[in-house]
Amino acid sequence: MKIRDPRLVLIARRLAVIPLSLLLVVIISFLLVALIPQSTAQAIAGQGASKEAVIAINRKLGLNQPLLTQLGNYLDRLVHGNLGTSYYSDKPVASDMLSHVPATLELILPALALGMLIGIGLGTLGAYRSGKLADRGVRMGGSIIQATPEFLLGLLLLYVLFFRLHWLPAPTGQLGIAYVNPPYHTGLLVVDAIIAGQWSTLGDVLVHLVLPVLTIALPLAAVLARITRAVVGKALVADHIAYGRAIGLKERRLIRYALIDSRTSLMTFCATLFAGLVGGDVIVESVFNWNGVGQWAISAMTNLDVPAIQGFVLFSGIVTLCVYIALDVAAVTLDPRIRLGHSS
Repeated sequence: MKIRDPRLVLIARRLAVIPLSLLLVVIISFLLVALIPQSTAQAIAGQGASKEAVIAINRKLGLNQPLLTQLGNYLDRLVHGNLGTSYYSDKPVASDMLSHVPATLELILPALALGMLIGIGLGTLGAYRSGKLADRGVRMGGSIIQATPEFLLGLLLLYVLFFRLHWLPAPTGQLGIAYVNPPYHTGLLVVDAIIAGQWSTLGDVLVHLVLPVLTIALPLAAVLARITRAVVGKALVADHIAYGRAIGLKERRLIRYALIDSRTSLMTFCATLFAGLVGGDVIVESVFNWNGVGQWAISAMTNLDVPAIQGFVLFSGIVTLCVYIALDVAAVTLDPRIRLGHSS
């Protein structure tokens, strides 16, 4: 007897696609960087370097080989778990990049959670009070925030909350200059400070998180409020909601049912936003001097550090692939209406 559980079918199909998807991501990450018209060797040697020095660097890095040979060597290194060595830091790309990932996660996870809380809450309010003052206020506020560039929003928050009101600290990164990192356990300073029992350090980490988290969360909330208003508003006029209202169910319960109906769409948008934030919050990291993977990638691009750039593109592709696979599994688990096949 064949197993027709849609969750198992989905997982099997996604696992079957992963090898091909990863191969495509690897090839694209290699070609995107390898086909950059600027000479990597020239960038490393400097503008005043001699032609012989540039040729020597090309030979040392293997950049004088045919493109297919370079791709073969790149694939061979990846099979052995080697992303290469940074041209500038002379460190393994994998360890160098992963050392910056915790800082990014510590920033985007609370920002996403806060953005979801505000956005879904306000969007639901706007859907329920459609056309009324609350709805118009939510839409106007969301439009203003969405129209404000992220760097400008960060600078405005800095000006008001730090410079004028002195409520929050200067943008010195994850910690103030009077503090040192707690002993390393996870790389997440909040967790490491708790493990070490360094409560003053924990407090400093948390207050330094407020401004960059708000800078990311507010635009996310504006997007989610608009999306939530649309999908929940559609659910609120469905027949079963009208029936529930007719038999006297409380409005709170009807709203909960509408949110349950909308969960797949909302979950899809939240997963998409999360995938985009990994490495995509570079502007916020730059404004607040946050030493995350996005800022690390921008530094690699500025220096034309090819292995680091390829490693970042590959990392972003793998994260996106994993997020969408997890999204598909979660969607078919939470929504029994989704079916991938029919019993024969």
